Amino acid sequence: MSRSTHSSELFRGAVMLLPEPQKATLTGGAFTVGRGASIALAARGTAADRFAAQVLTEEGKERFGVALAVGGAKSPAITLKRNSRLGLPDQGYTLAVTPKGVEVVGKDEAGLYYGVQTLLQLLRRSPVGGVEVPCVCGLSTTTPSTTRTGLGTSAGSSAPWPTTR
Repeated sequence: MSRSTHSSELFRGAVMLLPEPQKATLTGGAFTVGRGASIALAARGTAADRFAAQVLTEEGKERFGVALAVGGAKSPAITLKRNSRLGLPDQGYTLAVTPKGVEVVGKDEAGLYYGVQTLLQLLRRSPVGGVEVPCVCGLSTTTPSTTRTGLGTSAGSSAPWPTTR
């Protein structure tokens, strides 16, 4: 059974998402980021798309000890892609999590990056060990609520957007 609600109610006491999504539905359960999990990028991915995947792999390893590889799996655990016809303004994104995987779709390169930042905020240690992401559908943001999205910035970073370092 799904429950649609405002994100501040949805994640009350568990996760503070920045920027706060305009909508989200918590569907119950979680996706477990297992050993050998991979990230799929579109064949025509840009350098910015690859950077978003790199941020996800580095942060996953640094914060949780999860080794994510870009490509290589028949059924990727995490899919990162862009869709300029998404129906959101520039920098918008959607994020969907099911027990079978995660899909982040950005309206543009910045939207994909911001979606990855939200995914990183959702990662958590599982009560039984391992790393998981709560199942959410319809999580979307139309535009960052601030000019800086993420947890901090890195002086001297080559990132096109603020990073979590």
